[in-house]
Amino acid sequence: MNRILSYSGIALTAVLLTGCISIETTPSPSADRLPIPSETAQINLVNGTMALFADGVAAKDFTTFYDNLGSLWHAQTTPAQLRSLFTVFIDREIPMQGVKTTTPTITPPASIDDSNGFLVVQGNYALPEFHLVFTVKYQPQDGAWKLAYFNAETEK
Repeated sequence: MNRILSYSGIALTAVLLTGCISIETTPSPSADRLPIPSETAQINLVNGTMALFADGVAAKDFTTFYDNLGSLWHAQTTPAQLRSLFTVFIDREIPMQGVKTTTPTITPPASIDDSNGFLVVQGNYALPEFHLVFTVKYQPQDGAWKLAYFNAETEK
């Protein structure tokens, strides 16, 4: 499910660009099981992801964002494919840098998806120009959380 709508309500979902396989239903049998991090750690994780995304939009280059993906998503995409997917943010010059100085609201509380061990974090950033509503999912990998799913939507 990859979707891109108008600026007044830009929504994009990046799961797997092939659209054939869902990361959410492809658990790794040897996946680490990690506990839900503290709210502060969740905010730091989301802030890191959003800062990489904002930098990618500003630079029109998602190489660093790509380098920080979990192995499942990383294996099925390239920085060029990410740029193509996120082009609506680039072309419309969506001001994403505000996520670097704003604390997101996490709601509902983060959870672990029992089917695959992914950490699911939802929330929003109240930016001056718009609200950025997000859902991010992280796979446990080598004792850390790595990005496996990214959904961002702007709301005026």
